[in-house]
Amino acid sequence: MKTGLEYADDHLGLGAVVTAGNSDWSVGQVDEWRDSEITVRVSRWSDALIVRARADDGAWRLVRVAPFDGQAAASAGPFLAAPTRAGLTVRFTRWERSTADTDLH
Repeated sequence: MKTGLEYADDHLGLGAVVTAGNSDWSVGQVDEWRDSEITVRVSRWSDALIVRARADDGAWRLVRVAPFDGQAAASAGPFLAAPTRAGLTVRFTRWERSTADTDLH
């Protein structure tokens, strides 16, 4: 799974890509989050990965629930990919591991 923010078609998109044989992409526009500190949270359950995100201290927004074998080995970390043109600036403010969310939705 890859989850996070992307600029596409002049809009800020919040989404997740899941690859299980083939890849898909779920994405929604969050242009109203453009000047906010955005937090993306992934929680691992016994049979799924749950992705939530929020802007500043706002309410958590459910992004994706994806099937995942809870016994499978996994690793996670921040990643940045820049377009071929100049002008992209990104600032990671923190990376944290904690207990999973207790709510599915």
